[in-house]
Amino acid sequence: MASLLENLPNEIMLHIFRYINPGDLDATQARLIKCSKALRRRFEPWLYSSQESCDRIVRLACIRGLNETIKLAVGTYNASPSTVTIWQRNGRGKPARPLKILTLHLATKKMKSDTFELLLKLGARVDVGDINSVVATSQISRILKALHIDHAKMLHPFFTSGTAGQVQHISVADHCLVPAIINKASVETVQLLLDHGASPNRLEAGDVRMNALSAAVKVGSINIFTLLLDRGADLNVKGALSRGRSIFEVPVLAAAQAMAEFQSTEMLQLCIDHGGSLDVNLRFQHRHSRTFMTVLLAYLDAIADWQVTFRLSPAQAVSFILHHLGHHESGYRHKEEANPGHDRLLIGQILEMLVRKWGVNYLEVDEFFHCRDHTEMGRILYQFVLYCEDTKYISKRENVEILVDRLIQSGADINFSPHEDISSYPVLHAVCNQIDKETRKMEEERLIFFGWQYEIDSRSWLLEMIVRKGGDATLRFNGLTALDRLRRTRHHHVETRIYISHLTGYLNYPGGVMDGLEDFVEFSGLFSDE
Repeated sequence: MASLLENLPNEIMLHIFRYINPGDLDATQARLIKCSKALRRRFEPWLYSSQESCDRIVRLACIRGLNETIKLAVGTYNASPSTVTIWQRNGRGKPARPLKILTLHLATKKMKSDTFELLLKLGARVDVGDINSVVATSQISRILKALHIDHAKMLHPFFTSGTAGQVQHISVADHCLVPAIINKASVETVQLLLDHGASPNRLEAGDVRMNALSAAVKVGSINIFTLLLDRGADLNVKGALSRGRSIFEVPVLAAAQAMAEFQSTEMLQLCIDHGGSLDVNLRFQHRHSRTFMTVLLAYLDAIADWQVTFRLSPAQAVSFILHHLGHHESGYRHKEEANPGHDRLLIGQILEMLVRKWGVNYLEVDEFFHCRDHTEMGRILYQFVLYCEDTKYISKRENVEILVDRLIQSGADINFSPHEDISSYPVLHAVCNQIDKETRKMEEERLIFFGWQYEIDSRSWLLEMIVRKGGDATLRFNGLTALDRLRRTRHHHVETRIYISHLTGYLNYPGGVMDGLEDFVEFSGLFSDE
């Protein structure tokens, strides 16, 4: 059979060859070799006879990983190892125009790492002069993306062949460092990138801004983490605190999140051992609100499940952070600009966040609050109640009351004064002082009938709750009792005077009077929105 085909005239053979689909090239050659080497020798020159045909074959071979075909086209028929030309139409009725494509880009489309390495050995380049610069830039960016995905097979030959040096305007090593670490590159690969100029402090922009140390923390690679530190990586990254958008810009915050994921303090301890400061207050944008993120808040926000049976329970992790921090740290989210040193919001936000995320049942576990026995529980209670006093941040009342109960059970004093100076006073006095200021403001701005229902009602409930928990209205601070602070302002509005008189009456005779206030409010229209 083969001998009969071999004896056919070339004109007939070429007519037969025209019906062969170039997409079936590899299978066709295999059949020809099996059938007759002579037929193959007659077939190949025709197949590679034109530049267009040769480019089409190389393009298909790069995409499908037909390495022998590429060797034949480049070695025997002088096909370009760097580019192929395709004809592209830009709409109906318009003539097709030639467009050059990088062969390395074609090989990365289906992640043909062996073909990618072969093209580099054959001399493929990315700095080809006759290719459109916009097209080349787009294709090079896709090549670089493939490099850090299949870093084990593509990254090394790309650098060892010198092709990385052909990429202009960007450092390939810098560009690949963080993504390669995230894709679990080996220590040798990271070493290669650092040797070729990658910065150990590289900050990768994108959907999530992340530096190299944080990437190593995220994948739990201690060896890469220590390698980056040895090469000069900065653990504290002071510049990120002013421009920050992501907690992964600061390695200690990334390590705090890793505690929740890996149930281990190893990475955070490594940061501490190498001089990393836990006293971090990072400002960044989070879901349309600004956040001052801290190490403790980063950990609490990352907890995916609350189980005391875990290798590292949440209480143990919080205790570890507070032990190394040395003081109770802050952190809160807010919708408007605020002072990051606004203490009355800080602790409240942490407790509120836990309630919203897990509910009060988890916080009834003794272990959680008792892990803070080295901190001042009274100060935590004081700041939390004042946080709730700001009615914009108050949560469900039952949650607030349970949290206050838990703090008191853990050793907090409801009559705690946060400072020793003469101007300091307990939380009951602080709430009364705020009520006095707010009612004065209501009268000055003539807003008593417009939208103050929630604020007045919340503060009334808060004052009543503090008294029920043991708040003493007779204690004098700076010469004034809580009653004196309510009576300091001469109120002119009759509704305001009656409201204050009911509050002072409750402080004098706790129990029963606040119910009368609710009836009075409904009757007088004090809370009316009209």
